[in-house]
Amino acid sequence: PIRKSPGDLEGILPLAAFGKEALDLTLRGVTDGTADVDPSPDYLQSSCVPVMLRAGIGSDGDDVPPSIRVTRRGAAPLGGGTVEFHCPIVKELRPMEMAEFGRVKRVRGNAVSCR
Repeated sequence: PIRKSPGDLEGILPLAAFGKEALDLTLRGVTDGTADVDPSPDYLQSSCVPVMLRAGIGSDGDDVPPSIRVTRRGAAPLGGGTVEFHCPIVKELRPMEMAEFGRVKRVRGNAVSCR
């Protein structure tokens, strides 16, 4: 078993779109409870996936957009959580310019409890 599924996912994200085939990955381990070490899969879904879409990954009409989905939560130290990651391939990235900041429209939080 892996130490923490989102931690491994963070290393895979930059390379996932450049394979020969779309990547479907299931990671098992700790999904919540160690935010000081690795980002949660919820954070990666809300921060990295929109950037991937802006870069043109999964924006074709044929492709399913990239997604990170927690199918089962698992807290430290035992784990038992499952994270599913899907990323389509891309031939060429779209250029992005993110020099201007927009207004903050909303702030959201996510609370997870395990017994």
